[in-house]
Amino acid sequence: RRLWSRHGDAPSCGCGWTDLPPSLCRMGLFPSSSNPDGKGGGYGEKFKVYVGIELFIWFPGLYVSCLWFQPTVRIMGTQLGKRGVQVASDALLRWSPSWHASVAKLGANVYGGTHKRAFAEWVLLNKVLAPVSFPTKLWVAHKVVESRKAHTVSLASGGSPSEAAVAAVSEAVSPGSQQTEMPGEGTSGAPGAEVSVQAAAEH
Repeated sequence: RRLWSRHGDAPSCGCGWTDLPPSLCRMGLFPSSSNPDGKGGGYGEKFKVYVGIELFIWFPGLYVSCLWFQPTVRIMGTQLGKRGVQVASDALLRWSPSWHASVAKLGANVYGGTHKRAFAEWVLLNKVLAPVSFPTKLWVAHKVVESRKAHTVSLASGGSPSEAAVAAVSEAVSPGSQQTEMPGEGTSGAPGAEVSVQAAAEH
């Protein structure tokens, strides 16, 4: 079964993806069909920010890091790395000589050039770090878009971005809550103001 299906009733969020997990749907990271003209298409703003982070920050940054720091070369230069490579090589040579020959040929080809080695490390690290990097990039995209929205709301209302953010968080945490009057708090909003006025009148 496809993860995202257009069949059936649309969810309450109006995104049009009936099988989309609710948490991702609420974050607005995937395509939305709720356009003003009622037609499908159009990608969410958070999804666009995520793609921008992936293409213009993460991919080039990781490649430059691999090109500069040479992580696999440094690991294999240690005693533990050399021992691990030797153990893996001996095991392959004993149990699967054909695989050993293929891996040795691939290694010689990869480490034959600086950019080839960096690209191989880039692919490997992308796979290894995916369980951590992928949700982190989604979270960063979410925070960036929410910050933009708070800034836009603050400019429209004439307040500061921090005030708009605090107001949005307060409304989300306790929607519909009413401000309660503390004991001894007068209409002026200062605690004990009414008592102070009465004492001054008596004197």
